Amino acid sequence: MEKLAKYNINFIVAAISSVIIILMAAYMLVDINTIFMRILIFLEFLCSFYFVCIFFYRIQRYSRLEMFFYLIIYIIPFILSIFGLFYAFNFFSLNRIFLRENIVANILTRTYHILFIFYITHIIYFFYLFTLENKNTFYSLIASYYIVMISTVLAIIFIVLYSILNWMFNDNIIQSYKNMVSDIIYEAETTFYKEAGNDSNQYENFANIHNIALLYYDNELKFKTENWTKFENNHLLFETSIIQGSGFFAMISGKKFTYPYYMFILIYTIVISVVLTISILFFKFFLIYKFNNYINIMLRGYEEDAFIYAIDTESMNETEIKRLAELYNKKFLTYKYRERYIKSFK
Repeated sequence: MEKLAKYNINFIVAAISSVIIILMAAYMLVDINTIFMRILIFLEFLCSFYFVCIFFYRIQRYSRLEMFFYLIIYIIPFILSIFGLFYAFNFFSLNRIFLRENIVANILTRTYHILFIFYITHIIYFFYLFTLENKNTFYSLIASYYIVMISTVLAIIFIVLYSILNWMFNDNIIQSYKNMVSDIIYEAETTFYKEAGNDSNQYENFANIHNIALLYYDNELKFKTENWTKFENNHLLFETSIIQGSGFFAMISGKKFTYPYYMFILIYTIVISVVLTISILFFKFFLIYKFNNYINIMLRGYEEDAFIYAIDTESMNETEIKRLAELYNKKFLTYKYRERYIKSFK
């Protein structure tokens, strides 16, 4: 219990949320039942709801910088988690919603993946809280600011790197999706335009060639894969891609378009975890022993009014820490002698 007492509830919830987010990103790389993702979405909503309650409870204590920091970490993921609940409880589902507008289709399918990146702020927040295990130490103050700075810098580097690699290999997610949609719509128009009769085999062959799970033409269901139940069980709405144009409406798996995106998210998570862990260890072991001990000696010297807490600088290396210690000694001795002088004439 004593060990658990060191970590407040914020730290525990942030740790749980970090694991959930990693599992959510991993889910997008595999083909498994959606019940797994629905559970993760619901659990992440509970974590986000807790953080939002804490935010509004402490809102008057935050400075402007802290307000901006916590708005990103608390509010945006919470809004995203509410949006995710519609998927978790089947309000946005393949059977219940058929999208006819490009804007709605983009929001409910492909936009979700862009918003997902805000979930990663909970992982950064987890490391931020880890450095604040003891808020009174000099190292924790420096480390907490460093965690936010290095996480932001690495995020920018990964975004730029991701864009460059996609450009170099001509595999940009948005561009490849647009090209695929244009090609399929063009083929559909040339294949089905002025077709003689209602040849269902023609629609089925077309769907099988392009791996289409659901196909409508002129608002009539022309094809539905025999494995529709499996497709529905393994795809939430944001895991699909919508193709529509000139009376043509189709639904295919969208995981191939998001696979590189979530792979980069997992790589970023691994890299940031390694970098921050090493950084925290550096701050903890280097700054505490090289800096914090001297500062503690200074504080005890003033608090306990003891001359023995003046710092021995003879054995110290010629560093800024030694200069700081020497300045402390001079000021400390000045105060000591001034106090004695004043007392002797009272």
